[in-house]
Amino acid sequence: MVLGLPVKRVFIDNGSSKDLLYLDAFFRLGLKKNQLKPAEGPLYGLNNESVPVQGTIQLEVTLGTYPKTASRMLTFLVVDLPSVYNAILGRPCLAAFGAVTSILHLKMKFPTPNGVGEVLGDQVIGRTCYMSQIAPSGRTGTVGELDHRDETTLQQAQPGEATDLVPLDPG
Repeated sequence: MVLGLPVKRVFIDNGSSKDLLYLDAFFRLGLKKNQLKPAEGPLYGLNNESVPVQGTIQLEVTLGTYPKTASRMLTFLVVDLPSVYNAILGRPCLAAFGAVTSILHLKMKFPTPNGVGEVLGDQVIGRTCYMSQIAPSGRTGTVGELDHRDETTLQQAQPGEATDLVPLDPG
C-alpha cells in the first residue's frame, strides 16, 4: 500500500539501486507534480539509456497483511516511462524494511512488531507483466541467441605454474 491505497503490479528488484514510481501511477495516487522535489540528474540503467527524472517524493509504504504489517517512508524517483509496472521497489526499500526475498518462493519476508510479515508474488501476473513489457519490441528469439561469445576464442583457465597431484584420501 502506498499512502493507504492498494497498489498492484509492483516489481521487487534486488538489483535496483533506487525505488521508482512511474508517472502514471503517481497521478493515479492523486498526487500533483508540484509535490515533487527536484532530482539530481538523470537515472541510468533503464533501457541502457539515461532517463530524465521528473523529481523525487517521499511516500509512506505499508507492506504485509494485518496484523503483520510494517510501514516506512520511502523516497521514490518519479520517471515518465511506459511500463506495465506501477513501481519498482529496489534495495533502498529492502534495506528500510529489513526485507529478505526468495525468488524460489516468490515471497518477501520482513520483521514486524507482530512477527514476520510476508508479501507474496503471483506467478501468473508476473509472467503476464513480463510478457507485456517485452512484447512491444516485436523481437522474439531463442535462448541460444543470448550467448554471443565467439566459440573459437573461448579459453579455459590454465595454472600459472606446475601443479602437484595431492590425494584427498590418505588411506
